[in-house]
Amino acid sequence: MKHFLFVLLLMVSVRSAFGADSVEEIRGLRTEMNAGFNRQPRNFDFISTRLTENFTLIGPAGRFANPQELAKFYANLTKRRPDVTWTRTPESVEVNEEWNNASERGTWKEVWTEPDGQTVLTGNYQALWKRDKGKWLLDAEIFIPLNCMGSNYCQPKGKAMR
Repeated sequence: MKHFLFVLLLMVSVRSAFGADSVEEIRGLRTEMNAGFNRQPRNFDFISTRLTENFTLIGPAGRFANPQELAKFYANLTKRRPDVTWTRTPESVEVNEEWNNASERGTWKEVWTEPDGQTVLTGNYQALWKRDKGKWLLDAEIFIPLNCMGSNYCQPKGKAMR
């Protein structure tokens, strides 16, 4: 019985340590992806290498069904808003090691300048990560805007706009 408990405790310890490594890896990837979007020059190719080939982003601006669509959206967005920053801040990352997927949940903040002043848009997001060949890749994100402050962009609209 003592041997069984020792083995069980060892398995739980190893699994917990492995899960903690995955959480830190995902948090690190999120930091790198934020920098890829926000740093000048922007590095959308870098971001694309961290996405699954079937990556999907859903938000008020639309749905983007693969890394190429997302890169095009990012390029158009930054052309219209050259000073835009878009930062995701994870509040929790939970990993299912057996199924090679993880849930990331947090808040996001997008800031840019309109002709009539600065706009600050904030909300919540949920992300799905998948591990493929030992590498964590972002598979899906959903963004929900909850607050807008600043420019006339924040005035009520008949439908969600970007």
